[in-house]
Parts: sequence; C-alpha cells; structure tokens
Amino acid sequence: MYCITIEIQFEYGHRLTKHQGKCCHIHGHNGVVVVEIESSSLNKNDVVIDFGDVKKFLQEWIDIHWDHAFLMNTDDPLGEILQRFDSTLRIFYFQQADPTAEKMAEYLYHVLKQQLPDDLHIRAITVHETERSRATYTPPS
Repeated sequence: MYCITIEIQFEYGHRLTKHQGKCCHIHGHNGVVVVEIESSSLNKNDVVIDFGDVKKFLQEWIDIHWDHAFLMNTDDPLGEILQRFDSTLRIFYFQQADPTAEKMAEYLYHVLKQQLPDDLHIRAITVHETERSRATYTPPS
C-alpha cells in the first residue's frame, strides 16, 4: 500500500454550543488539516496522485469556506445576531452539529471523496485545533 500526506493551514473561529467548558465561548484557532490518501498501486507517473492537485483543490475549498470564517451550528441562535451585526461576516454552518474538530474532519472527508478517482482511498483526515489537540476521522471500511 502507498500513502501520501498533505497538510493545509488556515485560521477560523467557532464556538461549541453543546460544550460545558470554555469552548462554548467564541474563540479562534490556527487550524491544520492533514489528509492521508492511499492506493494499492501507483499511476502512470509513479505516484498515488499529484500532491499539487490535491493541495490545490483542498486549499481552494478551505479558503472559500473555512479560512477566516466563523464556523457555527445551524441551531446556534448567535448566527442570526452576528449576520445582523456584520453582514460581511463569513459564516459556515454545520447542519445541527457543533463545528468540532471531529465534525470538521468528517465533513472534509465527504468533500474530498467526491474529487478523488475511485481507486484512491482516504485513509484519514485529521484536524488540529492546536499543536497538541486534534481529531481524526477514519472512514468505515
């Protein structure tokens, strides 16, 4: 099996409405996404997939949707207030889920899976909130 790893950095804000600790307050992170893609064979160029192709797609998607945006649960009443206060604020909503590192990793899995050839498999997607705090989504076999 062959495996490549790609990292993307970005900044985002969020709050976790279901959290009982300090993460229920508005705060931000310097996030890092780590994607592992595997294949049992190499393509005609002797690679799993071109790093640049995956990085370009993923970086563009994150830049448009998550970078310097506020990630929110659709059920968070603060969303409407923030939009009224600042109509230019970039908000990305998670459907009835808090934007935890776990949910972010799972969401990115579904976004990236649609872009990859069928013979490639996403082994894992990890979202780092900090240098020492991260969550990994591994798709079911």
